[in-house]
Amino acid sequence: MFIGMKLSIQVKMILTVIVGVLLWGWLHYYIQQREILPSYHRQEELLIHAQTRHVRELLSYELEALDQFCYDWAAWDDSYIFIRDRNLAYIESNLVFTSFDHNNLNLIHYVDITGRKVWHNFYDLSRSEPYADDTFWSRPQWNMDEPFLQIKEDDGSLTGLIGLKQGVMLIAARPIIPSTGRGEIRGYLIMGRMLGGKVTSRINHHLRNKVEFLSWKQAEASFSADELNQLRQDMVLSRPAPDDVGILQGHIALFDLWGKPVVVAQMQMERTLMQQGEKALLRNVQGNLIAGSAVLLLMLVILHRFVVLPLRHLTSSVQHIGGDNAQWTELPESLKGEDEIGTLAREFERMLGRIRTQIEFKDEIAVKLERSKARTRLVLDTTPDAILSVSADGTIKASNRGADLMLGYEDGTLTGEKIYTILASPFSERLQEQLRTDARSCRCFTAGCEARARRRDGSELYVHVRGCPMEENPEPMYLWTIRDISELKEMHEQVSHHERLAAIGQMGASVAHDVRNPLTGISGGIQLLLKQGGLTPVQHTVLEEMLTLADRIEHTVTQMLAFSKRWEPSTQKINLVDFLQSIGKEFSARKEFANVTFAFGGERRLYVMADPELMRQVFNNLYQNAKESMYNGGSIGSVVTREAGVAKVLIKDSGAGMEQEIVSRVLEPFYSTKREGTGLGLSICRKIVEAHDGSMDFTSKPGVGTMVTVSLPLGNQELLVQHNGAKACDNVATGIFADVEANRHK
Repeated sequence: MFIGMKLSIQVKMILTVIVGVLLWGWLHYYIQQREILPSYHRQEELLIHAQTRHVRELLSYELEALDQFCYDWAAWDDSYIFIRDRNLAYIESNLVFTSFDHNNLNLIHYVDITGRKVWHNFYDLSRSEPYADDTFWSRPQWNMDEPFLQIKEDDGSLTGLIGLKQGVMLIAARPIIPSTGRGEIRGYLIMGRMLGGKVTSRINHHLRNKVEFLSWKQAEASFSADELNQLRQDMVLSRPAPDDVGILQGHIALFDLWGKPVVVAQMQMERTLMQQGEKALLRNVQGNLIAGSAVLLLMLVILHRFVVLPLRHLTSSVQHIGGDNAQWTELPESLKGEDEIGTLAREFERMLGRIRTQIEFKDEIAVKLERSKARTRLVLDTTPDAILSVSADGTIKASNRGADLMLGYEDGTLTGEKIYTILASPFSERLQEQLRTDARSCRCFTAGCEARARRRDGSELYVHVRGCPMEENPEPMYLWTIRDISELKEMHEQVSHHERLAAIGQMGASVAHDVRNPLTGISGGIQLLLKQGGLTPVQHTVLEEMLTLADRIEHTVTQMLAFSKRWEPSTQKINLVDFLQSIGKEFSARKEFANVTFAFGGERRLYVMADPELMRQVFNNLYQNAKESMYNGGSIGSVVTREAGVAKVLIKDSGAGMEQEIVSRVLEPFYSTKREGTGLGLSICRKIVEAHDGSMDFTSKPGVGTMVTVSLPLGNQELLVQHNGAKACDNVATGIFADVEANRHK
C-alpha cells in the first residue's frame, strides 16, 4: 500500500494498522446494515404474517362453535315441530331477547323447505333492540338458489361471512331435522353473530395483540390498487403503521359466502424484535470501538517494542557498516540473540499448526462427503442389475457396483468406456450405429431388448438391456439398465435339453423294442450254426464275427433301454471315500487295470444319501473311461470334498486329455470318440446323477488329463466332519492330484 512512499517503517506500520482498523469497522458496519438488520426485519415479517393468518384460523374456530350451536337447535324435536306448526310456546320460551344476549347471537332465522320465512329476529345487542334496517333478513320469500337453501344432507351445514349494512356477520346454517339426526328436512335454521364485540375481544385475548376489522370500503380508501390486488389474491400485506413506525401492521382479506372480500383483518405488533436488535448492534459497535481502540494502542506499543526498535538498531548497524567510512565491526550482541529466530520458529510452527488444522478439517469434510456419497451409492449398489448413466455419444459417465461385478470391472475402470464396447457382436455394431443416428430409435428404448454382453475377460453372458432418457440433465444423458439373464437362459436350455433327452429316450425305447426280438432270433441262429459240424475255418470265423456284432447290437439296445428308463434311486447313507475305495479295489483286481494306480482322499467322514448300485454304475463308467484314456497305464486320483451344502467327488486321470469341442459334447447322447462306442454311457451316468438332484461336469485339456466333478446334495442329514476338515481336504487333494500329474509326466 505504501510502497514507493518515503516513510519510515514505524509510520508505515502505524498507517497500516489504522487503515486495517478502519476497514474492519467499515466491514462490520456493512455486515450489520446489509445482513443482520434485514434478518431482524425478515423475522418480524414472518411473525406478523403468521399471526395475521392466525386471525383467520381463530375466525374459523368461531364459525365452528356457531355451527355446533346452530346444530344443537336445528336437531331439536321442538324446533322440528315449530317449523311446521309455528307454536307461540316455542317462541316465548326460546326466541326471546335473553337467548340472543346470553349466546351472543345477533340473528336467529327460520325458513321452511320452500324458502318461506317462518320466524326471524335481528338484534343489535349493544342497544338491546332489533336493527331498524332489516331488508335482507325480513324477506318473506327467499330464492331457492340462495346458498342457505342448498343444504340437502341431514348432517350438512354452511358457515362463512356475509356483508350487511350493519357490518360483517358470521353465519351458520343447518337443516332442521329430528333429534335422532335422521329424517325429513322441514326447513333451515340460520344463526349469526356480528363480527365485533365479544368475537373481536376473544381474538385479541388469544393473540395478545390489537386486532381490528376494516370494512372493504375502508380498505379501498386506505390501500393502493396493488395492495388491494394482493389482498384479493389471499396474500398477507404487511407495512409499518402510518402514524407510528414502531408498530408493524399485517392485513389479510376475509371473503364472504360468494367469494368476495368483505372485510380486512388488521393485526398490529410492536416492533420489539427490530428495536432490540438495533440496540444490541449499537452496543456491539460501541464495544468494538472501545476494544478496537485499546487493541490499536496495544498493537502500536508492541510493534514499537518488538519490531521497530530492533529494526532501528539493525538499520543503524547496517548503515554504520555500509557507510563511506565503513568500519567492519561485529554487530551488537543485542542483535545476535535468539529472540527473533525463536519468534520466527514459533510463528512458523503456529503457521504449520494452522495448516495442519486446515488439512485435518479438509480431511474431515472429505470423509463426511465420502460417507454421504457412499450412502447415496448404497441404493444403487444393492441391486444386482447394472445401472449406467451414458452420454449421447455412448460414453459411460457413472456405473453402480452391480455393473462393475457383472462386467468384470471390479477396479472401477468401467467409467469412460463406450456402452457398445461392453456388448458382443452383432449387438455392439447395431447399438453404435443407432447412437450415431438417433438413440431413441433403438428398440431397447421401448420394452428393452435381449443381447449378449462382453465381460472384461472376454467371456460373454446373456443380458436384457433397456434405456431411457434422463430428462432433468442439462445435457442429453441416458440411463441404461442391464440385467443378467444367463441363469434364466441356462434354465431354458436345461428344460430344452431334458425335452430333447426325453424325445431321444422315447425314440430309443421304440427302436430297441423293434430291434431286440429279431436280433435274438439272429443271434440264436448263428449260435446253432456254430454248434453244427462241417464248417470251414473261414465260415466259422465269419459266424463268430457275426455273433460278436450281434452282441454289440444287443449291448447298444440295452444301453438305449437304460437311457430311456426313468431312474428312481433307492437311497441309503453312503460314506463316499469308503465307497470309492471299494470300487477302486475291484478295478485293481482286474487284469486290464494292472498298470493303473488308484489314490483316494478327502473328508473321510462325509456321507450322502444315494443309491449305491446306481452310483456304482456311474463311477465304474468314469473309472473305465479314465483307464481307456491312459494308453500305457497311469494314475487315477479321487478326492471327496464339500462346498456350500454339496458333496463333490473330483476324479482326475493322467491321460491324454480332450479338446474343448469334445468336452462340450461329451455328455450328449450318441456322441462318442470310440470306434465301437455307443455314446450312451456318460449320458446314462448324467441321468443317474441328475436323478439324485446332482450334476456332473468335465474339464480337460490335451496333454493335461481330464477331471470329472460329480456333485451330490448333502440334504438335511447330520454330517460328521472333523474340525478344520475342509482345509485338510484341500491339502489332500493338492497332494493326490500332484501325484497324478507326476505319473502323467513319467
